[in-house]
Amino acid sequence: MYKQIRNAIWIVSLIVLALSLVLIFGMSYRYFTGLQEKQLRTELELASKGIEISGVDYLADMDMDDYRLTWIEADGTVIFDN
Repeated sequence: MYKQIRNAIWIVSLIVLALSLVLIFGMSYRYFTGLQEKQLRTELELASKGIEISGVDYLADMDMDDYRLTWIEADGTVIFDN
C-alpha cells in the first residue's frame, strides 16, 4: 500500500512539474516574441524616418556589418541592398 501511494505521489508530482514547465516556457516564448516584434517595429520606424529625411544616403552611410538590409519596391525592384 505504501509503495502505491509513493508511486502515485511521484506520478502526480511529475505531471505537475511538466505542466508547470510547459506553462512557463509558453508564457516566456510569447513575451519574448512580442518584445522582439516591438523592437523590430521600432527599428523599422527609425529607418523609415531616416530615409524620409536623408534619402537612401542614410542607409549607405550606416555601418551594417552585423545585419543585412534590403529595400524592395512593391514591383520587385531592389532599391538598396548592403
